[in-house]
Amino acid sequence: MKKLLYTRPIIMLRTLIITFTTLTSFWWAKLWGKADRARTDHIIHHWAKSILTTVDVTLHVEGEKPNYIHRQPYMIMSNHASLYDIPIILASLPGSIRMIAKRELSHIPYFGTSLKHSEFIFIDRHNRIKAIEELKKARSKMLDGIVIWAAPEGTRTRNGELGPFKKGIFKLAQEIDAIIIPVMIIGSRQLLPAKTWDFHPSQDIHVRIGKPIYASSAHEPILIQNVRLAMMELL
Repeated sequence: MKKLLYTRPIIMLRTLIITFTTLTSFWWAKLWGKADRARTDHIIHHWAKSILTTVDVTLHVEGEKPNYIHRQPYMIMSNHASLYDIPIILASLPGSIRMIAKRELSHIPYFGTSLKHSEFIFIDRHNRIKAIEELKKARSKMLDGIVIWAAPEGTRTRNGELGPFKKGIFKLAQEIDAIIIPVMIIGSRQLLPAKTWDFHPSQDIHVRIGKPIYASSAHEPILIQNVRLAMMELL
């Protein structure tokens, strides 16, 4: 019976239903003037936990969760091996976490508009200049309490190893004097490998949180190296 509950069609159907229901809940709250950031955070957190329940994930959060300082911009930087990294991060860490997403997602009807109104950040990955400009626009949101989650690799790894880091996110971090929280997600690749629909539910996922790194503490190449080393140490 349990195997039947976690077949690919069932997982995908439940995911669609949960996501559609969540988006509808957000728009109802917005219609009644109740979609403030706290309410949106609650809706996002509930979506993340529900999505992980559909694949029977057990989360193990290790390390000290960040205690955000008011008016100080924060960035969570983690590895990226699976689509499930998104709900894993949202369910594991506190704060008004929003992801940096590729601009193509903003064009999806209903879904893209909902993310925009929920203060998610979209960038054009095919145009470096535009991407940097869009990252700069995130500055005011971060100073107002939005915590940005980004995968410095820029895309999901296929072999489980950390790929090269993109420079754009580190440029933004230094420009706004951000505090970077390095995070490693262990086990999400086994749950759903990149570029596949090959689900392997009932996984134990470990989310390891590192010590904060101040973006102003080093020049860009050294900062990138320090963040990478911090993430590798979490392995």
